[in-house]
Amino acid sequence: MWEDGRTRGPQRISTKNLTISEENVSTKNNDWKEGGKMKTLESISAAAIVIFELIMIPSAQIAKLARSKKHLKYSTSRSRGRGAMKNALLTAFLMLFLASFVWAQEKCEASVWNVGDKWTYKDTLGDTWTNEVVDIKDGLFLVRERGSKDLSAYDTKTLNHNFIIEESGRKLKYTRTFRKLFDFPIFVGKKWTDTTYMRPTTGQTEVTYVSEFKVEGIEEVSTSAGVYKAYKIRYKQTNIASHRSGWVLYWYSPDVKNWVKREFEETSFWPSRVQEFRNAELISYELR
Repeated sequence: MWEDGRTRGPQRISTKNLTISEENVSTKNNDWKEGGKMKTLESISAAAIVIFELIMIPSAQIAKLARSKKHLKYSTSRSRGRGAMKNALLTAFLMLFLASFVWAQEKCEASVWNVGDKWTYKDTLGDTWTNEVVDIKDGLFLVRERGSKDLSAYDTKTLNHNFIIEESGRKLKYTRTFRKLFDFPIFVGKKWTDTTYMRPTTGQTEVTYVSEFKVEGIEEVSTSAGVYKAYKIRYKQTNIASHRSGWVLYWYSPDVKNWVKREFEETSFWPSRVQEFRNAELISYELR
């Protein structure tokens, strides 16, 4: 399938010892539905073998040219060695291919945080801050962020930021953007939206923001705290009144149980003077 949606016709690649037809290994769009539904292992293996064989075609051709009566004994021995090596490479390739595919298609449930879990981040201007889980009750993780006296309350099932718990104990609904940055369970291809309403200052007109989220894929991300396999989440925020928008990328690592890196689009939509709108990455963390 081409990127513009056109379907390629059957193609055949042939050598003396190898004939591969795309008609025998086909992938239809409805085989890859959201929700992490996997194709059968037989189809996955077949596709992987085709890819591997295509890579190995040049080697097969070279081996064919190298055979001659003069070097028959040597060539036969070498061919056997090449065959064993090819089988070993194919096995390793299939293991890596299947492991990555399964990881990408499975649903990722919300991480279970414990009291004492903490994550420390650093932004591009060198400012650092720490978020720490201080309590768990009523289906909420209570997190002290940036040393604030108020606590952020996250739903234990979705990790949506639902409430702010003031120092007095009063619970307020959290209505700002980014409140649904994570909407577990997540999987590659999942999309969700949120609409929030904000009044910049007293007396000004209320502004409506539409937030669109999508899990774009899985990547290895390098940070000061280490290298992690993470879900890449694209978040686009649009000001309905001005029709202006901006995007930000977040990488969430199940191993770290939180995001490990974020990158904002370089635009005036995100004022860099505000710490919340700066690029940042994880520099350390502790899990209980």
